[in-house]
Amino acid sequence: MKENVDANLYKYALRGGNAGTIQNRQSVGTSSSCPRMILLRDHKIQEPIGERAKITFALGHINETLFADKLKEKGIAFEQEKFVTEELAPNTVHKMAIDFYLPSDNIPFELKACSSTNTYEKVFVQKHAKIENVIQLANYMITLECDEGKLRYTNYLYHKQMGKGKDVLWKAAPDHIVFDVSIDSVGEILVNEVATEVNVDMILEFRYQMAQMLEKQQVYFARQINPDFAIHCNYCYFKEACSGFEENCWGVEEFVGCAKKLVDRGLEIS
Repeated sequence: MKENVDANLYKYALRGGNAGTIQNRQSVGTSSSCPRMILLRDHKIQEPIGERAKITFALGHINETLFADKLKEKGIAFEQEKFVTEELAPNTVHKMAIDFYLPSDNIPFELKACSSTNTYEKVFVQKHAKIENVIQLANYMITLECDEGKLRYTNYLYHKQMGKGKDVLWKAAPDHIVFDVSIDSVGEILVNEVATEVNVDMILEFRYQMAQMLEKQQVYFARQINPDFAIHCNYCYFKEACSGFEENCWGVEEFVGCAKKLVDRGLEIS
């Protein structure tokens, strides 16, 4: 594994959960890997947390606690929220918090708590891992210099709808499914030994592009492409800021300023 660096010495930071890919010189991914969202987060600007997001965070915490208890029962040594850092550019650090890491096997685990019907259909019915989750785990694997990782989904959809409090969730025995993610000798990323559409070079190029964006403090020139939700920008909290940037050739100050006003306006309404 690469040696950690002191994150406090760097002006800008790219979070490990904001992993994405560059394909045909364009960013491809979801809102968590949108270059413009990454720039806003670096300026401490993000969409106000709603009730659904709070439920998702709570489920994630419970999910990790239950998994940690399972590992302890089996006597398996692990590190939880393993913090890893590396330098991407002179002023930019890559900060990663890996859900679980098994040092004896050099295997990271990424845990996901399923609480939506769309995720349930794709993961538990169709038996397909979500590619954005695969990319996130592979991003950790590259830094840890390991060839294998585990992507573990737990279904809380039924239990969330039935229960009104934490006790019901703790007593439930939800279904779970684990996907084996691996990197082959030529850098292709596989899920259960089947090749995906992404590879290591795409992830490394994304890291490089995001580091350059942060270092230069420039708004990323192109909107992100999302193959699953082609019009997801229409539902983005900051779409007004993006439109202003594109229509008026704003610099970063105007773009960030507009985004901050949108957040302040949203907080006033709520």
